[in-house]
Amino acid sequence: MKLISSVVIILFVIACTVGCDDHIYIQGERLYEYHCQNCHMSDGSGLEQVIPSIKESTYFHEKIDSLPCLIRHGRPEYMTSDSILLNMPVNYNLTEYEITNIINYLRVVWYEDEPININKTRVLLQDCPIPAMRYGQ
Repeated sequence: MKLISSVVIILFVIACTVGCDDHIYIQGERLYEYHCQNCHMSDGSGLEQVIPSIKESTYFHEKIDSLPCLIRHGRPEYMTSDSILLNMPVNYNLTEYEITNIINYLRVVWYEDEPININKTRVLLQDCPIPAMRYGQ
């Protein structure tokens, strides 16, 4: 019986080791790849003068409280200082957990910053301004 238990434990440890990725934010990474990467690129650089870089974005540090709303509700068309028309699509299909996982993947893996809590995301999403008044529009 001890032998069987030992073998099961060893197999479990091997399975976990082989199946683990290099960070714990793998769902956030996969969600980013599916929902964000087509526009913002795999490295977050965006497309010069077409899609903003999220690598250089203030949303991950200074405007973190706006980020869940921005991901969920997108951003309507707006003109940049260079007279370029931009917009960000809505992501109503993402749950609060998925939004938190995307944010935490980017904050922790890319920026080496602290993760945010699901409860914070939940409160921030409940307090999102109405779409017509978002982000100073």
